[in-house]
Amino acid sequence: MGSHKQPEWYFASSDMYQILGYFVTQTSHDLAQALFSGALLEDIKSIGKELGIAQERIGTSLEALEKVPHEFESEEDLFHVVRKDYTHLFSNPTFSAMTLYESRMSGPDKDARGNQIFFGRTIPSIRELYKRIGFTSSIEPQLREDHAAVEFEAMQVLRRNQGITLHAGDTEAFEEISSSVNEFAAHHLGIWAVSFFKEVEKHANEDVYRAIGRIGAVFMQEDLMA
Repeated sequence: MGSHKQPEWYFASSDMYQILGYFVTQTSHDLAQALFSGALLEDIKSIGKELGIAQERIGTSLEALEKVPHEFESEEDLFHVVRKDYTHLFSNPTFSAMTLYESRMSGPDKDARGNQIFFGRTIPSIRELYKRIGFTSSIEPQLREDHAAVEFEAMQVLRRNQGITLHAGDTEAFEEISSSVNEFAAHHLGIWAVSFFKEVEKHANEDVYRAIGRIGAVFMQEDLMA
């Protein structure tokens, strides 16, 4: 990855990983409220500016999210529509459009099933990385290590810690964390995250997930090369 940026860039990146994580866990009323009020859109706009993401790359997605409060009579109506699209994309018991797991999305374990996944390359690799960086997911109930939400949370923590150490002038700690970021990007997120969000945009039935798919893909393309 490239040269150091300002601490604020790393904090903004951390915040974007947090926001994207909201959309790959079971849809909540809090998320619907943030969408309906426009607060989440303002956060995304602010983060996008801090990260230097060109308006033309995500402008149509921002416009789609801006229309959301005007297309629903209530926050409750929005909640049910967003949850329905989440189910369609990720958790339909009969057939989901796509997967939330790195090991099923791409890489050497893509065709593994059942317990084969735990004996493949992805799970042991990411477990070892989490152990080395001292990361334990706060998500409850606990999700598998290669779940998108857990990987985004891990990068959220790493980016935040980069910002903290850079702001404190602790170059040694910053470089150590950056090494972990580079490894995580090269062997995990960088392999599948961009494709994941492109698939979200492609398969979403509603504007919210379609917009998040586009924003996520653009963000990952830029963040993982930073």
